Amino acid sequence: PSDEPVDPVRAAVDMDPSDSESMTNLGIALYSQGRARAAAEACHAALTIDPAHERAHQRRLQGNDPRRNR
Repeated sequence: PSDEPVDPVRAAVDMDPSDSESMTNLGIALYSQGRARAAAEACHAALTIDPAHERAHQRRLQGNDPRRNR
C-alpha cells in the first residue's frame, strides 16, 4: 500500500515524538492499510508515552491479531 495517507500522520509524530495522540493516529493509519504489525508497534510507543491511552490499547490489541499481521 502507498504511504501517502500515512505521511502527514508520520510528519506529526516527527514534529513531536512525545505526543501519544499522534503516535496512536499513526497506528490507526497503518492499521487501515493492513499493516497490523507496524500499527501495534506505533501503539506500543504511544502507550510508553501515556500508559492510560485507551485507543492505543485497543489498536495495539488489533495489531497483534496474527490473522492481520504483515
